[in-house]
Amino acid sequence: MSQKNIDLSQTRDLIFFKGLELTMGITTVNFNASDSLPEDHLLLLLGGDYVIRSEPRRLAKIVFLKSGNARNHYSDDSLVHLGLDWHDSPVIVTPGGDEPIVILFNQRLKLVALINGSWENIILYLVRSTISAIRSRINVNVNEISAWIWPGLCRDCFLPPKDLFNYLKAENKKIDLKNIISQQLLDLGIKEGNIYSTNLCSSHSRSDQGYFFHSLSRDRLVEEKNNLLFVKLKNKKD
Repeated sequence: MSQKNIDLSQTRDLIFFKGLELTMGITTVNFNASDSLPEDHLLLLLGGDYVIRSEPRRLAKIVFLKSGNARNHYSDDSLVHLGLDWHDSPVIVTPGGDEPIVILFNQRLKLVALINGSWENIILYLVRSTISAIRSRINVNVNEISAWIWPGLCRDCFLPPKDLFNYLKAENKKIDLKNIISQQLLDLGIKEGNIYSTNLCSSHSRSDQGYFFHSLSRDRLVEEKNNLLFVKLKNKKD
């Protein structure tokens, strides 16, 4: 798995991930959109044409988006854009919190998939199911696909449900979600050199000014506050 560099915006309100020839990244705790909806404020910053909002229900559902006919809001866990030209530049926005997110990409095939499920269905089958659904639509070699993993919680910060936690504690084991997903991608045929991630953790990563991200596991917030992971799909003019 390759570790990619990150870029902080000058105001430290956005972190950009380098790689996959996409504009992608995540907002930080400094992201301030008090005068507008957070998604709309992000749209202005990125210079996109419209927002596609993803608020997954953790039901492991997959949907294929169609250029020009995409809705503005989806509740499916996997959003897949496949083999069609965008005539403009949409920005896909999804909550980027403590659970892992996987982005699949292939420029030649115009393939972008954003997978944002619960840690349970990410580990068990959602990545595999999404790739299987893509392969059922087109003839694609999996080794042509690149993947980016937003790890969410690192292995030291991740606390699974009580029963599983007690078992892991007794066995002196920890769950590394990023490595589990990476191994799953390798098992599916994606090349190791095409799998990217970052060492950021949604709970403990910080700068000299404080924590980078909102984290429910760290702050135990009564009112949920989410970071927003964004992916900007480029049109032919970009």
